[in-house]
Amino acid sequence: MKSNRKRHKSNISSASSSQAHQTNLTQTTNTNEPRESDSILEDAIPSPSSTQLLSGPTPEADEASKASDTKALNKALKLAGDALSTTYKSYMPPELSDQRDKRGNRMISFRCKICGTSINRPTSDSSCGNLKKHASNCYRKLTESTSNRSLAEMGIKGTGDINPAEVNQLCAIWCAEAARPFSALVDASHQAILHPTIKKLLPGRRVVSKDIQMIYLAIQQNYKAVLNAHKGALYLGVDAWQSPNGFDILGAFIYRLVEDNSGGSKLEALPLDFIQLAQSHTGEYLARVVTLVVEKFGIQDKVSPIVMVNELKKRKWVRFKGEPQWIRCFAHVLNLIVQGILRPFGSQKNSKAHNETTTAPDDSDDSSSEAGDFEEHVPKITQAGDDSDSSSDNEEDESGDELDENNQEETEFLSLEDIENASDEEESDTYTTTGCKQTLAKFRAVAKKLRYSPNSKIEFVQVCREKGCQTPHNIERDVRTRWNSTNAQLRSIIRCEAAMWANLFINQ
Repeated sequence: MKSNRKRHKSNISSASSSQAHQTNLTQTTNTNEPRESDSILEDAIPSPSSTQLLSGPTPEADEASKASDTKALNKALKLAGDALSTTYKSYMPPELSDQRDKRGNRMISFRCKICGTSINRPTSDSSCGNLKKHASNCYRKLTESTSNRSLAEMGIKGTGDINPAEVNQLCAIWCAEAARPFSALVDASHQAILHPTIKKLLPGRRVVSKDIQMIYLAIQQNYKAVLNAHKGALYLGVDAWQSPNGFDILGAFIYRLVEDNSGGSKLEALPLDFIQLAQSHTGEYLARVVTLVVEKFGIQDKVSPIVMVNELKKRKWVRFKGEPQWIRCFAHVLNLIVQGILRPFGSQKNSKAHNETTTAPDDSDDSSSEAGDFEEHVPKITQAGDDSDSSSDNEEDESGDELDENNQEETEFLSLEDIENASDEEESDTYTTTGCKQTLAKFRAVAKKLRYSPNSKIEFVQVCREKGCQTPHNIERDVRTRWNSTNAQLRSIIRCEAAMWANLFINQ
């Protein structure tokens, strides 16, 4: 029994000793490894540096930081200005950036001139590798997209982008509004000022001609709707002329009163159509042409008065509501009055039916008078021009030199008997009919000589310069088809009066 008790006691002591040994080993291991609770406590206790950051920089540290940033900026400016590399030329002058580096210092910002992007670089870094890479990428993108850039992207404001589909329409309107030649679009000097999109898609002259016709056909339905919805009278205006290339054109216009933005009324003119006259200009033919125009727009029952030139042959086809509805052209009536006043002075040539006075063939620059037919009334414009002074701003077009004299018996004229309360000439008058007639004839002879003699024109310009005459140094011609040509010639005579009284031109 004793032996068993001793063996049990020894087993208990050995077990306790082994447990104590394991406890010592565990304690030894734990003392060597950091505990998690210890790390949490250490993080909770602020260090001096973290305490300083949480409480904010001191004024002394702030001033030191500003001084350091200013010093770094000056260094960057000097580096960019003195550097041999061309990379810095692609950037604006360096500035201080709001971004900071790892040390808490503000970085240097370089703004790209092409794209405007700012590249930030630490103050401790003086290399330009990143700057050079960014500049090369921007230049490559700019080169690839130069042909497709808009004016707004180039910094030009107030201009919108042009739709390539509208180029033909814009070119057609540009030519049609000012009667410009279609070939003007392809002139090299004109293309130099065109928008790149228009220059790339510029149409030819044949295409422009077709586009103008298509635009007119496209707006006809709109015209018809506007005219049919109009409440009030529609005034029809008709006139004819001859184009520079010799085509007789009849134009029809509609005049109407419309309300403006202020609530008042204004007169609006709408061109209806332009027809090339292919037959003799008889009353029946003109009536048929105008009837087709008004019927095409559906206004044959809405047209009340008609405005047209004041010639007898037109009366044959005016069948609206009687003569009160026929508004005579005031300018044409005024021209007839002026012709009647100037007739005794030889400025106009009488017709065969009015032979009260006779004039010499050279009394006027033109050899015909105004005729009653459209064909005779429309002048044949020539392309010849004056050899004028380079300082002349308003050279007259040489038109109306040749007109047919057929059917002059139907042309309206005014004679001295039509002038009421005319004063009689007296012997003491300084200006008489004969004297004025001779003077006007001499003026016309001088203008004609300057027109057809280049040498005389050069001498006349030289005399005008010596006498100090105002420009332009030219004498306008008394063209019969121009209603104001006599007055224009007298004004040019007064302007160059000092040169006119030179013996070189008066005696000749």
